[in-house]
Amino acid sequence: LEDLVTHLRAMPASSRASRKERKPGVSLEEATVRVMSSRSERIVSVELPSWRIKCGSVGLKEYYVRSPLRRLEGQCFLHLVENESLDVLRAAGQAVMRGEAVVPLFVDLRTFSREGMVCLNVIRCRVIPAHVSC
Repeated sequence: LEDLVTHLRAMPASSRASRKERKPGVSLEEATVRVMSSRSERIVSVELPSWRIKCGSVGLKEYYVRSPLRRLEGQCFLHLVENESLDVLRAAGQAVMRGEAVVPLFVDLRTFSREGMVCLNVIRCRVIPAHVSC
């Protein structure tokens, strides 16, 4: 989000158009593209109930450049989640599918070494359910 805020602040205001003539800054689709291009934010969009990754932000993909997965899109997000976090994440996904409100939660994701074969460390991630169209 920091990248998006910086970009929006850097956009020049039109000197010719009055406030009434100005259009809103960016469309939802354009904002989504910009957020997903962020290196500082780690964002992933998944399909439920399969948990297939639809898209991931540049910042998230950098963690998996050398992983055995090669490409995040199409992979099962649950394969990246530590076992201790799986039940909590699955329960949240089921609640979202039932249309229930879900509070943000934390899960641990596996990351890989440069060789891509060993789970090097675990990163703690905040999960905020949202509808994102990639």
